[in-house]
Amino acid sequence: MAGELRSVVLAGGGTGGHVYPLLAFADCLRRHDPGLLITCLGTARGLENEILPPRGYDLRLVPAHQLPRSVNMNLVRTPDRMWRAARATRAVLDEVAAEVVVGFGGYVAVPAYLRSPRWTAPRGEPRPGRTSGSIRTGRRCSCSAPRRAPGRSTSRWPAPPRR
Repeated sequence: MAGELRSVVLAGGGTGGHVYPLLAFADCLRRHDPGLLITCLGTARGLENEILPPRGYDLRLVPAHQLPRSVNMNLVRTPDRMWRAARATRAVLDEVAAEVVVGFGGYVAVPAYLRSPRWTAPRGEPRPGRTSGSIRTGRRCSCSAPRRAPGRSTSRWPAPPRR
């Protein structure tokens, strides 16, 4: 069939707030198309290492770094770190012939957003988070979740709690 999706990369990790939505989406994709290649991006320190491989998902580790919120040496090192992380991510995207990258937030999603020609953030919130929102320039972005739950005029999709 023409236009059939064969390879998806899911980027997100660090905490359960990023990993569990990624896992739910991956499970949904697997149920609908068992032949779809699903590759997950994560970091060596994140919760995704304990959760995704036992569930049968291919987890690729890429370097990810916290975005500094103040002026210090970490801020000076950020461009080089991002370049290295984006290069490692692009290698994974090329290896698996990724057609779509879906970001679930977390620092591992930043290099995926930077190296993907098209990305989507499936969130029920009207605005992306700090990390996702900082990468929007020049990228196509679509939100796969409507602001209102289907069939209901007043209830909203549940949003993850904010700190």
